[in-house]
Amino acid sequence: MEIAAGVIGLVRVTTAASLQTRKLCEDWKDAPRDVHHLRDELDTCEAFFRALRSGIAEWQLGVGLEGEKGGNPSTAGLTAAIGEVGKLLSRSNSILETLKTILEVLVRERDASSAASVDGSSGVEGIQSSLPKRRKILWLRRVDEVGKLRKMLRHSTRDIGLFLTLLNV
Repeated sequence: MEIAAGVIGLVRVTTAASLQTRKLCEDWKDAPRDVHHLRDELDTCEAFFRALRSGIAEWQLGVGLEGEKGGNPSTAGLTAAIGEVGKLLSRSNSILETLKTILEVLVRERDASSAASVDGSSGVEGIQSSLPKRRKILWLRRVDEVGKLRKMLRHSTRDIGLFLTLLNV
């Protein structure tokens, strides 16, 4: 049951991060290619975790039915395997939370400049022309970190998939 809850949480975080990248790509017309690649990877992760959620639900239902029929008595190995999947899911969640935070900062940059233009604290032209520069600087400060996180997320989802394949889930 903990695994299912973990996957549900991952779907929520991945969906939120994916929405942030979509919003960022819409607002930032000349966004670097890496932003678009990140959006595509998050969409893929979201689909993966949604499929995993439904697969685990079906698997748990099957395990429950086998248990009622006096199925496999060896649950120690299964418990250990589920623990490993839980660790992988936790690592994925941590990566996705970090990515979501970075994306929120980039999206907020647009919102902050819009609020400044409403206040009239500076000219609209100045804000609109400096927004792409500020956002690009923010992105460039984090591009290496985002690249590492993307790589870690790819490895994590691959490992989850391989582990579940070995478990025949």
